[in-house]
Amino acid sequence: LLLRSVFPQDAKLNKLGGRGNEFVVFGRNYPPALTHYSAGPGEQWGGWRLEITPGKPRTADTFLTLIQAADRSVRRAPEVDAIAGDAFQGAEFSLHGLKYRVTFNSSGATGGHVTIRNRAGRVLADQDLATAVQPQAGAGRQ
Repeated sequence: LLLRSVFPQDAKLNKLGGRGNEFVVFGRNYPPALTHYSAGPGEQWGGWRLEITPGKPRTADTFLTLIQAADRSVRRAPEVDAIAGDAFQGAEFSLHGLKYRVTFNSSGATGGHVTIRNRAGRVLADQDLATAVQPQAGAGRQ
């Protein structure tokens, strides 16, 4: 996984974990108390995580992180431009010849917008994001 922290723009990234620190919160390790489940072959719990915090204390912060799943041949996440207006925050980035612009409402109702353009600037997608979670079905659901 590759990532770029977009908001807060002064974010600090801290790598946490390692033997004896797999579940650290505020300096104390809280390993799970396994009473009805044990880790199977190949399962790895805890380990390492990335903590993203604001660069300085504020009353409120918005966090936006671009995460790209890729194979080992991809060495860097795409460059990202943070964008913001009176009612939104978002990101613009290019990947595989396409230009993406994704925004999220910064207050009020849940929502946002995505626009995808090809190299020539032709709009391939231009639509609002979903504002509700769709009913779930499948594995683990009755």
